[in-house]
Amino acid sequence: MSRPLPILPALLLAAALLVLPALAQAAPRLTLSATPDTLISTGTVEVVIALTEGDGREPPNLTPLTRDFDIVGQGRRSRTEVVDGRRVPVNEWLVTLAPKRTGRLVIPAISLAGLSTAPVAVNVVPSTGGALTDERTLFVRLEAGDVQPFVQSDVPVTVRVYDRLGLRGGGISRISADGASFTPQGEQRAYYRTIGRYRYQVIEQSYLMRPQRSGTIEVPPVTLEAKVPAYTGGQLPPDIAGALGRPQPPNPWDTNFPSVRDLTVQSNPLTVTVRERPADAKGWFLPARSLTISSEWAKPPKDVKVGEVLTRTIRVEAEGAGPNQLPPLTLAEVPGVRQYEEQSRTESAPVRGAPGALLTKTVSVVPTRSGTFTLPAIELGWWNTATQKQETATLPAETFTVAADPRAPQTAAGPVAAATSGTGGSARTPPPAVASDTSLLHSALGLWSVWRTWFMLAAEIALFCLCVAVVMAGLRRLERWRRGRRIAQAAEAGDPANASIATLAQAEAALEAGCKARNAALAHRALMAWLRLSATGTQAPVPVTPALAQALTAVQDALYGTAPRPFDAKRLRAAFHAEQRARRKGARQERGARLAPLYPTTR
Repeated sequence: MSRPLPILPALLLAAALLVLPALAQAAPRLTLSATPDTLISTGTVEVVIALTEGDGREPPNLTPLTRDFDIVGQGRRSRTEVVDGRRVPVNEWLVTLAPKRTGRLVIPAISLAGLSTAPVAVNVVPSTGGALTDERTLFVRLEAGDVQPFVQSDVPVTVRVYDRLGLRGGGISRISADGASFTPQGEQRAYYRTIGRYRYQVIEQSYLMRPQRSGTIEVPPVTLEAKVPAYTGGQLPPDIAGALGRPQPPNPWDTNFPSVRDLTVQSNPLTVTVRERPADAKGWFLPARSLTISSEWAKPPKDVKVGEVLTRTIRVEAEGAGPNQLPPLTLAEVPGVRQYEEQSRTESAPVRGAPGALLTKTVSVVPTRSGTFTLPAIELGWWNTATQKQETATLPAETFTVAADPRAPQTAAGPVAAATSGTGGSARTPPPAVASDTSLLHSALGLWSVWRTWFMLAAEIALFCLCVAVVMAGLRRLERWRRGRRIAQAAEAGDPANASIATLAQAEAALEAGCKARNAALAHRALMAWLRLSATGTQAPVPVTPALAQALTAVQDALYGTAPRPFDAKRLRAAFHAEQRARRKGARQERGARLAPLYPTTR
C-alpha cells in the first residue's frame, strides 16, 4: 500500500477555501414592491411579492389586499439571482390590483413562510376621463390624473388597450407632447375587466408626465396598429344570409383564407392644464404637500480636536414633489471650519408612505483651529399645495467646541503677538498653514480609503490565484503519482507493454513509485530509461554526479550481486534529485555562455 501524499492537506485546505463561501446559507427574505406608486383611480398597480431562498410551495395569503383593492390578475414566476457569488432561487407572485377609492391607500403586510413584508403606500388620484361604455370591440383610452400640476410636477398618465376581439399582435405608437416629457413606470400589465355586458382584456402601461412649461399641453392620440382575427363567424345560416343579400361568411377551414387582418385604432387626445407659479411664492418654487429637512452626524460633534474629520448627512424630504423640483443646497462658510461636499444626490423616494423626492448631501466638516463654532441654520422655502401658502422649513443651527490637538507642534506666537500689539492691531493666528495641513490630512484620508479598497481587492484576487495554483500543482503531482503506480503495477504483473516508459515524466513517476514501493527492479529500470531519455547528441546515458553513480551501483548490487544487499530507496531518491539539480545548473550555465569580445579593452 502507498503512503498518503504530502500534498493532500494543502489540497483539502484549498478546496475548503473555495467551497466554504458557496456553502454559506443566507437567511430567507420576503419583500413586496408596488409599481407605480402614483396611479389613476381607473388604473391598476402591480404588486410583486418575492421570496428569496425560502419554501415557495405555498402561495401567500392575499386576503388583506381585498380591503382597499380588487384583485384583477395573478401570476407566478421563478428565477435565480447571484448572491455572494452563488445562485439562489427566487419565487415571485405577481398580483394586479385595482383601487376601490382615491387617496393614500396602504398595501398591508403579507405573510409567507414565517416572514412578513413591510406595508407599502400608493397614491390614487381621480381620473380626467369619463365613464366607459361597451359599444366598441377594440379601443384605446388615454387618461391623466386630475392633480392640478405645476411645472416639473409629476402627472400620472396611462395608456390602455381594451380588447374583446382577441389580439394576435401589433404595436402602439410612443406617447409624446410638446412641452412635456414622459417616463414609463414599470412594465406592461395585462388583466381582464368587465364593462357593461362584456369582458375585455386590458393591456395597460403607466407613465409619469413632467410638464416643462405652464399653460395648456395637448397630448395627441396614440395609434394602435393591431392584428385581429379575420373570421368572426357567421351570425346567420348561409341560405338566410344569401336571401337577405348579405355576403357569404368565409369558411374558417379554408387554408387560402387569411387568419388575421390589420386594424388601426386611435385613442382620444388628452389635455393637461399646468398651473402657473402663484404670485405669493418666493424664491425657488417647490410645490409639495409637506417638506422636512434634517441632519445627522456619523459621530456626535463632542470632544472634537483640530484636524479631526466629522461626517454630516443632510436630508431634504418633499412629499408630492419630483426630484427635479428640489433646490440645490448650499452651505454657508464658517471661519475656522472647512466643509467638503462628498456626495449629493436627488431621487424619487416614498416620504411617510407617499410618493415624493429625497435630497441627500454628505459633507465632511474639518475644524482648522480650536474654539467654539456654530454652523448656521439652513432654511428652504416651499409652496404648500394643501393650504396654497408659502412656507419655510428650517434646519436648526449646530454648535460645537473644538479643542487643540496636543500632538500638533506649538508655534512661537509670542513675538508675533508682541509685534502686533506694538502696531496697535489685534493678534490673530493666521490660518493658511493649518488649513493647508488639514487639506493634506483630508486628501490623505481619501487616498487611504481608496488604497485600502484596492488592497483588499488585490488580496482577494491573490488568495484566489494562490488557491488555484495549489490545486493545479496538487493535481499534476497526483497525476504523476498515478502514472507511476500504473507503471509499477504493470511491472509487478509482468506486462512489459503496459509498463513501457516513453517519456521523462513517465520515467520520473516510475522511479518515484519504485522507491516508495521499495521495488528495486522497477526503480533500476526507470532510472536507466531516464538516463537514456536525458542523453542528447553524443552524450552517454550515464550519471553526471558521483552520488547517482554510486547509488546506481548499489541498486545493481542489490539486484544482481552475489551477496544479497537491501535496497536503499532513500539514498537513490536523494541522489536522483541531486542529479536533476546538477543537470539544470549545467544547462543554465551553457545557455548563459557568451563569446569573448573580439577586441578586449584594457586599462
